[in-house]
Amino acid sequence: MKDKKKKYTIASLWLRRKGLRGITDRKKVEEELRILSSAVEQAIDGIAIYDLEPKLRYVNNAFARMHGYSPEEMIEMNVENLHDEERMDEYKRGINQVKTQGSWMGETRHLKKDGIPFPAYMSVTLLKDEKAKPIGIVSVCRDITERKRAEKELKKYTKELERANRDLEDFTSRVSHDLKAPLLTIQSFTMFLMEDYADTLDETGREYLDKVKEAAKRMSVQIEDLLKLSRVGRKFIEMETVDLNVLLEEIKSDLSARIDERGGEVVVGKLPHVSTQRVWMKELFTNLIDNGLKFNKSEKPGVEVSCEEDGKNYQFKVKDNGIGLEEKYQAKIFNLFETLHSQSDYEGTGAGLAICKKIVEELGGAIWVESKTGEGSTFFFTIPRNCSHNQ
Repeated sequence: MKDKKKKYTIASLWLRRKGLRGITDRKKVEEELRILSSAVEQAIDGIAIYDLEPKLRYVNNAFARMHGYSPEEMIEMNVENLHDEERMDEYKRGINQVKTQGSWMGETRHLKKDGIPFPAYMSVTLLKDEKAKPIGIVSVCRDITERKRAEKELKKYTKELERANRDLEDFTSRVSHDLKAPLLTIQSFTMFLMEDYADTLDETGREYLDKVKEAAKRMSVQIEDLLKLSRVGRKFIEMETVDLNVLLEEIKSDLSARIDERGGEVVVGKLPHVSTQRVWMKELFTNLIDNGLKFNKSEKPGVEVSCEEDGKNYQFKVKDNGIGLEEKYQAKIFNLFETLHSQSDYEGTGAGLAICKKIVEELGGAIWVESKTGEGSTFFFTIPRNCSHNQ
């Protein structure tokens, strides 16, 4: 039996497949297959050849090692003995597919020599001779135990991260609401002081109250931005088909005061209809267009909005002729409350682009910016087309 097992090699099985008879041809093929056999023996993946019964006729070292056998022990072993009984139906369906369609790939569960199961990924192909007659099956097998363990850990961490994010959103929302009451008190009493004691306050006192008033105003805007940010992930429930051309006209109307004040212009190309959450899509475009007009020292501030199809995505572009920004700041500007300019130069809390980033990511896309100082900025963001309706 030992001698019988030894005759099954890659070379002998391949020669049987080719049906070669001439000595010259055989020697040439044997030399090529000697190199092939060496590569197969050193392969990381398990490789096995078995007949149609199905019994193993060849296994490489990796295949034997992952199952806990020596290669010699496995020759003539019934392949079904390597598969977990609970997944046998799955294995048999795969083999039937190989015999009828020529190949099969998928996950299954194998058994080690000691009976311990392990997950495996297999790629199985029907082996035919020169007359296209089936003579065996080639299987490439990989132990995916570590991958499955990593997937389980990732799933666990993902759930924990989702829970942490929900807790953070709840905390942000609660704190923002709680801050509104004392802030309203500060604003109210500041106004009372300015109205009722204006005559008794000197110039320095009035200046101090003006600073308190402005600080309270900025804090109020920050609280609203925090609330808005915390609500983004909670509002993606009601999806509707939105004509972005109509939406952009609405945004232009909302921003008409700033556009007229600066003598600016907002040009919009043809945009698609998308299935999305209208409120947040409006918030996204409004923030990007408003930034293009605000951070702008041109005589005629301009913003251009356009869209292109990019594979599976719609890629939107919001381009301005504003002040631009250095490359080292281009990633930081999407951080919450990240501002690159003083309040005296440009108003705002710095939360707008953080809100844009969260909206785009909730939609399954990505957002980035390309810019040069003094040459304006172009913001790009993508939305998957599989949740959009182009009309």
